[in-house]
Amino acid sequence: MASLTPLIPVAVGAMFGGPAGALAGAGLQIADRARQAGSATDAAEQGFATLRARQGIETAAAETDAAGTRAALALDAEAEERRRRTALRRAVSARRADMGGRGLDADGGSGEAILLGLTAETDLASSEADAARRLREKAVDDDLATRRSRNLLEQTDYAQRQQLAWLSRFG
Repeated sequence: MASLTPLIPVAVGAMFGGPAGALAGAGLQIADRARQAGSATDAAEQGFATLRARQGIETAAAETDAAGTRAALALDAEAEERRRRTALRRAVSARRADMGGRGLDADGGSGEAILLGLTAETDLASSEADAARRLREKAVDDDLATRRSRNLLEQTDYAQRQQLAWLSRFG
């Protein structure tokens, strides 16, 4: 049908003759152009829907990966914290036994200062590990935000390219 479209105004002009034929032919050309514009718009909308669907699937997969990464970070942090606390209890017990073997009291004076130092070191290590975990989680969140921004830019770029193509073809 598309290959016969240019011939229709000529045939209509021959059937009606004169200005009426020319007017009818022009009307058919306008109708054909409107049909082409409509199908171009439908194709652009379908392409945009496809782009958004693909982005939705990719974003959902990235969010699932991010949730898994956050969960793994939390589990690792809990395990590391348990390991630190267990090591602290062992170190405190060993110090108390060592001081008790030397005849020193671990509950006062220097013994207490030594044990408080061990506790402070463990607390500092815990704080540093927590800060590192928060940085890793922020990196995961930043990656998701970057993905969302990139998706929006892709959608905007696609819409602008479609608009430019439509204007160059029909405008």
